[in-house]
Amino acid sequence: MAYQTLIRRAAQADLLRRACALRVLVRAAVADASPWSARIVSLRPDGLTLAAEPAGAVAQAASMEVRFALEDGAYRLSARVRHAAPSAVCEARGTIELCWPLRIERELRRVAVRIGAAELPTIVVRMSEIKDPQRRFLACLCDVSRGGLGVIAPSHQVETLRAGAMYCAMFELPDEPGPFEFPLRLVHGRPVEGALKHRLGWAFLAGDGPGVIDRQIERVVAFVGGRPAHGAGARRAPHKGGERA
Repeated sequence: MAYQTLIRRAAQADLLRRACALRVLVRAAVADASPWSARIVSLRPDGLTLAAEPAGAVAQAASMEVRFALEDGAYRLSARVRHAAPSAVCEARGTIELCWPLRIERELRRVAVRIGAAELPTIVVRMSEIKDPQRRFLACLCDVSRGGLGVIAPSHQVETLRAGAMYCAMFELPDEPGPFEFPLRLVHGRPVEGALKHRLGWAFLAGDGPGVIDRQIERVVAFVGGRPAHGAGARRAPHKGGERA
């Protein structure tokens, strides 16, 4: 299963407010324990509260995974337990106070498409680090999928990058209005062309809203579908596991 990570606090808070307003049913679990049902009942500036069963069995500071679904998709979050207490009314139920999530991710359930180099014109991608935009380099786009994209760049500019680095990619397509911008997390890299260049695979970060990335990918798919392929036998085909570029 592929995931997109919501990295902005505002996007995380908006999602949790919606879940809280609906008192959404969740499946919660700690470590290797079996999951149980709970509901998100309140949102605090420093975290959220679940009405759960059995709350008393959860240790303070334990890491908890919570899965739930809204109308726009399925989500999972990971958070530390701040406090757990049984209910004064019913011993079988209680509340669990969680710290603000360490991460929130959206599941990508759809079959992805992968657009390879044979289908793409030469596209220069401007890459800049999210934390320090002055750290930047130019690369060539070599593939795009639902989960991320791949680029090729000179080795001397990127060989020190490590998995987890977060960059923003910007590029333009011929005759398409406006640029494409994607926040990315580096997944892998390897030398190519006799080590003169590196091929880098990046996963999309959801940013302020997962739908923004989906709409941009649809524009790329539509663009490729409306022009001749750039290589013999090129075609757009379904690709499973879109989390890697």
